[in-house]
Amino acid sequence: MKKIILWIGGVIVVILAFIYFLGLYGYQIQNYFRTKQQEKMLADGQKRADQILELQKNDTYGGKTPEETLDLYIKALKAGDIELASKYSEISLENIELQNEELESFKREIQKDGDLHVVLENMDNIMKKGVKNTWSSTEVSFVYYYITKEQSTSTSRVSNQVIETVYPKGITEHVGVSLQLNPYTKVWKIIQ
Repeated sequence: MKKIILWIGGVIVVILAFIYFLGLYGYQIQNYFRTKQQEKMLADGQKRADQILELQKNDTYGGKTPEETLDLYIKALKAGDIELASKYSEISLENIELQNEELESFKREIQKDGDLHVVLENMDNIMKKGVKNTWSSTEVSFVYYYITKEQSTSTSRVSNQVIETVYPKGITEHVGVSLQLNPYTKVWKIIQ
């Protein structure tokens, strides 16, 4: 019985000592682990930024003018080379997945319609009938405005959620594309 009481007493002393230790140093311990977590997050973020910067510095897919990039993009689409077409999209810290999203969009379009005729028709209208807007020496967009001839439905993916939009007949609608100059390789990239 004496051993049990001594053992219980020892456990109580250890627990009280642990609580006292936490009271004295708990904040510092918590702060230490929080600092280590922040340092890891910063290092991971810097590593990702460095990887993206390296990709941007080696990205030569695009033309010397926005029009040349769009011509290359359309040529790749007409040839059915959706992987090449997706490479004309920008690689950036904000949207590293843009090229993959573009490739997946092409695959969905082919699965839905059998080909890319809608994309090609939109790009043809943008290039032949669209308005060029120069926002700065490094940003340009082309927009084609039209009046709808019939009601249509469009689906888009936002944050992994499919959204369906219905457009009535007779409204002014538009399709467009925006490009930005890659500051490292001086080729124009599609950003949207």
